[in-house]
Amino acid sequence: MMCLADVEAVAEVALSTADYIYLAWLALISIAGLWAINQGYAEIGRESQRATADSILTGFGPLSLAVFFTSTTLISGLIARETSTLIANSEIHNFLSQLGGQIFGILFFIGMSFAFRGSVQWCSSINPPLSSLSTVDEIQQSWAALNKKDWFKSFLTICTMAIAASLAWRVFYIFSAHGGQTLPEEPQALVEYFAKYNWNGTWLPAIILSISCVIAAPIIEELAFRGTFYPALKSSMPRGYAIVITGVTFGIVHGSLAAFLPLTAIGCMLCIFRDRFGLITSMAVHAAFNLHTVIWLLIAPTASTKF
Repeated sequence: MMCLADVEAVAEVALSTADYIYLAWLALISIAGLWAINQGYAEIGRESQRATADSILTGFGPLSLAVFFTSTTLISGLIARETSTLIANSEIHNFLSQLGGQIFGILFFIGMSFAFRGSVQWCSSINPPLSSLSTVDEIQQSWAALNKKDWFKSFLTICTMAIAASLAWRVFYIFSAHGGQTLPEEPQALVEYFAKYNWNGTWLPAIILSISCVIAAPIIEELAFRGTFYPALKSSMPRGYAIVITGVTFGIVHGSLAAFLPLTAIGCMLCIFRDRFGLITSMAVHAAFNLHTVIWLLIAPTASTKF
């Protein structure tokens, strides 16, 4: 997950027309998001007893995080090492290795879903299936639940929540600075990379990284966090606690202090969308948010890294 809350410590630069358009867009999408929130898209809702009874084994929670970190770090590193003699050690090589690790993790979670039925929760838990379904049927039902209206309103909702959390962080940062304590601002490396990308050279590294960020990352992160980790937590604690813990964990693993608060809010909201509409809808919303972030980092890098 990438977040526009990341703040880049660079010299003051005058805002361009694109930067002002970006700020106007933030105001517009916030108003639209408030409209979606008013229609109940941020409401937790109540799970049925069937969903609670069908919760997966608690042990799959830690396993999901282990698989996620193994895929995105160890497997990616292994691919990079084993292919170093075939591909020169470059940005393209590194990004392909990262994408390879993500694909490995995606395949592992899908395989686990078939091998251990119920280990990945695909369907809505607010309106669960009336009877037990096979893994294929669950995936098909989750896909059928994806519709443009709910996807779009969920996207508006998550953008507004992220913007509100980003503003809260900025206020906290300013007050801390006035109090004599300047907090470290550590932008996500991917955010910084896109904001500073030199388009005069080859576009291939940016294309590979975009595929990784906009397609592969949302899929593996939703499989790990909302498909496995979160349902496992719900099987052993109240749902509200599980949402918060999943959101906080999601914020921590991205390793950016400046983005922690909005990423936590996003992680919590994606749990709500998963419960209401199913895992594939949360993947689609996650992908749309990442694409939205990448586009604005390319169009208005100054404003999108400062506000």
